[in-house]
This record gives sequence, C-alpha cells and structure tokens, in this order.
Amino acid sequence: MAHTRPEYMTQVNRMFNSANRLADAIVSHDRGKARGIMEFMVQHGYMGIPGTTAGRFNLGCWLAASRPGAPNQQAEGIAVIPCFSDDIPPVKRPQTTTGYQWGGCYSRTAQAITIFDTERLTDTEIGLLLLHEGAHARHRTRDIAGLPPLDPDDIHETNTWAMMLNCVTAIGGDAWSTAIAKEIRWLEAQNPDQPRPRAITYTWGSPYCLELDAVFGPVLHSSIKRFRQELLATAGNMLYWESRTRLGAEDILHSIVTAHYPGL
Repeated sequence: MAHTRPEYMTQVNRMFNSANRLADAIVSHDRGKARGIMEFMVQHGYMGIPGTTAGRFNLGCWLAASRPGAPNQQAEGIAVIPCFSDDIPPVKRPQTTTGYQWGGCYSRTAQAITIFDTERLTDTEIGLLLLHEGAHARHRTRDIAGLPPLDPDDIHETNTWAMMLNCVTAIGGDAWSTAIAKEIRWLEAQNPDQPRPRAITYTWGSPYCLELDAVFGPVLHSSIKRFRQELLATAGNMLYWESRTRLGAEDILHSIVTAHYPGL
C-alpha cells in the first residue's frame, strides 16, 4: 500500500518530538549528548521515503526550517526514513543473537536511519529508536559537520545503550523500578546456585511485565512487546550480575551488548 508524503512526515515529526522529550528528561551527563545528537540530526537530516524496490529510497525535504528544498544526493545529509509495516524497507533489518529483529538501523553506506513498523510503535518507543540510531549517525558520519567522535569506537554501542536506558529510567518512574525488580527475581530463579562471582550469562525469556505498559504506553502490536522486553532484560541483567560479580554495571553492559547485539 502506498503512503503519502504527509503521512511519512507525520511519522518523522512524531519521532523527533518524542526523542526531544526523552533527551530533555535525562538527568545524567547523557542529556548533553542526547541534545547534541538531536541538533545534529535536525541540521543535517532530511526525510527519506521508502521506494518500490529493496535497497532504494527517495529523497524528501530537509528537516531544518533554515534549509528549504531537498538534497540533490544522499551524501549531502542523513536520511531519516520511517517505514510502515507494509513498506519495502531500503535496508535489511538487523537482528539480535536470539533472533529478534531490531526496530531500527543506521547504514553508513547510505547515510540513512531507518525506523521500521512506525505505526506499530508508541511515541516513547519511536523516540528511543531515533535517539539510538541517531547516536550512530552522529558518531559514524560526523565528518559532514566537522565534529569529534562521541566515544571511542570500541565502547560506542555500549554507551549508546546506556543513554537509551537512562532515558527509560528518567521517564519510567515506579513502574520501571517495579518491572526491573520483577526481572531480577526471575533471574534469581534461573540462577539459584552460588552467589559468588561467575561468568556473566545473559538470560532472557521472562513473562511480559504489565508495568511496561505504564512506561511505554499500551502495546500497539504484539510484535513490539519484544522491544520492551529486550530493554528490561538488559537493565535487569546489568543490576543482577553487578550484585553477583566484581564487575561494574558499565562493564556488564558492555559484555551484554557485544555478545547479544552485535552490529546494532
């Protein structure tokens, strides 16, 4: 089914409005990073529109009000492409080691952020994905703005996850805290033996926690539950293994991200 340019622009506006709200909510040092990511995307981003064949997209308008018109070629900026569930995506959808198809990706070759199934995402979910992929765009294509890197390459993915989890913590309140407590109890049941330090084993598969609806909004499509559960499982594993090993939360997150989310 073909969608109109105004429909795609509505999704882009929703992404940016939500991502800006999330960036402003962060109370840690990540707030400045998140704000910088959003400013980079507005100044150098343009709307991309899915094409009629795989691997292609059309160039839409610049996102900054100060830049009228559209780019002449992809290399001039960063495409932000909202894909409806019935669109042909311009890039292959990445997946985790457990087979979950991640909700967004950044292609350095195409200089394009793609967010999949946008109509199935709540405002919070679509904002988190834009911040995550926007961080990759800002880090990997910074030369178009003459900017320094956000992080060393080897910890960039980990730091991007930390920023995203800080967003959820900032908006999640008691519901998020309760969900994490439930996740940790579930993890304890899976690993009942010795509490002494041991190798980190990322465990995922707990039942859907209803508190997540209070954090992210009512589920708009059953396939999106997994995104919420991946975030919760990652946060829960960080805290659980921090209490059972001599490693800090950042080291544990790095172990989880590099093993479970390669290439995201």
